[in-house]
Amino acid sequence: MATATVVKKEGPVKFGFGQITNPTPQMAKNVFRIVLYAAAVVNLILQTVVEIPPHVATIVAKYSLYAVTLVHGFSKLFGIDVSDSEPPIHYTHARQ
Repeated sequence: MATATVVKKEGPVKFGFGQITNPTPQMAKNVFRIVLYAAAVVNLILQTVVEIPPHVATIVAKYSLYAVTLVHGFSKLFGIDVSDSEPPIHYTHARQ
């Protein structure tokens, strides 16, 4: 019995407003997750540590929100252009 495996080759990663409808590359998703988790940890620390003055905590929280928003917006502008990619490669594995 033979089984077929389809390996889809990704096209080039492009940047711009035309890429919003294209799939986001994994690299951009990972960067967004790292920034989101880092901002969450910073905000948690700001809320739990009482030695941090309130005005400093407000400034740091504001900039962490800006960073998350900016990275999320940029991650959506990266896209894999699937129309320029090569057709999928089909591998056939023979089982005995």
